[in-house]
Amino acid sequence: MKKTYKKNERFIFACILASVFLVYYFTYSQQNASVSRAATISQLTTTNVANFMTPERSNQPSSVKEATAEPTVKANKFIEISPGNYAFLAIIDRRDVDPSFPEAIKDFLLPKILNGAKALISLFQNTELVNTGNVRVLMALTRSKGFSCQFNDGSKITGEMVLQNNNGGKGKKLFYMYCVPPQNIDLETIDEIRIWDEQSMTSVAVPISYKIQDEGSIAVFPQTFSICVPFLYGEKYSAKDFVEFMEANRLLGVDQISIYSDDSLNEKLKMVMKEYSKEGLLENIPFSMPFDSADVHYYGQFLTITDCLLRHNGRTEFVSFQDLDEFVIPKANNNNQSIENRLTLIPKLFSNKNRASLRLKVIYVFPEGNELPITLNSHEQIDYADEISTKCIVRPHYVLEPFIHEATSFVRWRYVRDYADTNDMVLFHYKSKEASISRINAIRNEEKERKVINTNYYFMDYFSNISRVFNEKCKQLGL
Repeated sequence: MKKTYKKNERFIFACILASVFLVYYFTYSQQNASVSRAATISQLTTTNVANFMTPERSNQPSSVKEATAEPTVKANKFIEISPGNYAFLAIIDRRDVDPSFPEAIKDFLLPKILNGAKALISLFQNTELVNTGNVRVLMALTRSKGFSCQFNDGSKITGEMVLQNNNGGKGKKLFYMYCVPPQNIDLETIDEIRIWDEQSMTSVAVPISYKIQDEGSIAVFPQTFSICVPFLYGEKYSAKDFVEFMEANRLLGVDQISIYSDDSLNEKLKMVMKEYSKEGLLENIPFSMPFDSADVHYYGQFLTITDCLLRHNGRTEFVSFQDLDEFVIPKANNNNQSIENRLTLIPKLFSNKNRASLRLKVIYVFPEGNELPITLNSHEQIDYADEISTKCIVRPHYVLEPFIHEATSFVRWRYVRDYADTNDMVLFHYKSKEASISRINAIRNEEKERKVINTNYYFMDYFSNISRVFNEKCKQLGL
């Protein structure tokens, strides 16, 4: 009798699991079918893609496009909810995100099992499926509890707080607050969300900065590859350093470079950035914090890369996160004659449609004492690839939460991250010899320097015209 009972129990459980699979499959299919495949770009409320000029797709310098004024770039601003607590941006995300594991068992499979019969009946009755989606608010907070969202029908939803960065337990912590709207709310009608601090009973209206559509609905991307530079401030880089960064990347292949900056930059650098903005190659995004920069991790880097990821969602197919002393280097060549342009190589490296991210191993190159352009005149490097302090190229529409060295949070379970083969692509980081050797020895757990110094003639071999391009641009800009 016990054996029969166990067999029946297993059979019933198998049937329930099968019904859950059918519910999920058909629900997912109907939701995707309801989205127009003709859509070419996510609905971005802060940018107008038609205003962006795309450089020519070759490894030769694009002609300078004349512009009468620097294009206006809208930037998110911090809004104080209560003393010390700020909202930075809010988005509507229409992507039907797969649940994480093991939360999938508790929050996804069990409710599906309990409601499986009801869902199947509604499917067969052709009941119209409610659009999925949520509102997310990126916040810098002193505490993690007591915040809620209020929708335009007056209903309040307690936010689910997901920690993004705790700044070592000091100052402010960065959270995403998730709010699932009531069934009767049409997400397309929401232009702002009211955020409440339930402890102080204060509230503010936060505008919706971005509306992110389902990643499967994007058929065409206006841009192939863009670069996000998290934050540029102070006196570290000169105007000529900036010219080299822009022109070298133009030679390597890029559609647009988005850089976050504040007013601390010197006047020559500001002038140069303005000229590149007029060309359309640069998107210069103002960024400043209404609190001490030490209160958040690394000058608010997570805030800027998150905004950049969202900004390019639907606009650009592939995005890298890097600094001004770093270059994404294509290594694959055409018949041993020339290096393939990044605008054609990167799509090949992402030929696996489930590949969400490529981690680029780092080669450290020594710039000390070398004349500009350092890319052409620096010939010593560490003959070892750093696999830890990597930078990555991602599909923005696949990623939920970005991280500067590695992307790990994706919309679907099936989306994967991989290392790029060093024969295809690496990252050159121009870093002092002493700091580079110290870094590599720490990784390899070695106390003494080994014979790890090698020569690097990459730019001399493949992009020797960087010198002419750099000098002509500096002359044109009066540098």
